[in-house]
Amino acid sequence: MSVVSIMMPCLNARPYLEETVACLRAQEGEWELIVVDDGSTDGSAELIRQLLPEAKLLKGDHQGIGTALNIALEEAQGEYLAWIDADDLWVEGKLAAQIRALKENPKWDGCFVGVDQFFHPPRPNQSPPQIDGLHRGALLIRREAFDRVGRFREDVKIGEFIDWCSRAKDTGVFLGQLSKKLYRRRIHSTNTMGASATDKRDYLKVLKAALDRKRASEGASGGGPKPKE
Repeated sequence: MSVVSIMMPCLNARPYLEETVACLRAQEGEWELIVVDDGSTDGSAELIRQLLPEAKLLKGDHQGIGTALNIALEEAQGEYLAWIDADDLWVEGKLAAQIRALKENPKWDGCFVGVDQFFHPPRPNQSPPQIDGLHRGALLIRREAFDRVGRFREDVKIGEFIDWCSRAKDTGVFLGQLSKKLYRRRIHSTNTMGASATDKRDYLKVLKAALDRKRASEGASGGGPKPKE
């Protein structure tokens, strides 16, 4: 059994795949790569076969990121789970640092690293925005902890990881944080579009689900408002 299952959804990412695969090859330890080609038309699948023949290459049905992620989960054999977007990068040592952190902190169910965003191509005299939120690609988690939370939501176009993190918190899963920025997120023309009306509705769905779980939990525990005296 591989120690880490790395899962990568891929949609027309051919220009970035050589660099992405190279950064994975630079990681220490035993791992497997599971790629879900979600309808690429630029030869991404063929290039992956050339770059990493041992990778598990699965076909997605272009039903959204949540569905693609869950397809990969069905094939994952590792005791740890990790993700990387096909156009992003891991800094060398990222995987080893997270495995070491989880072994040193047995109460941690998973571990995030910091995220460094960069422009591609570079934009002279312009600094990329940095994110404070949690990114799926920055997480390494024990498989048994992930399974306690469950699979990714498939009925939203975006926000599936925000939803999963909310459910993880409700489930009592503890996710630690390393300060080093070991995940590099590439900003380019196809991933910087403004949120559409559908995207915004999906965020509202995720928020409503979190509020509904909170209300249900408070009701079950008798945590509702106290009567006035």
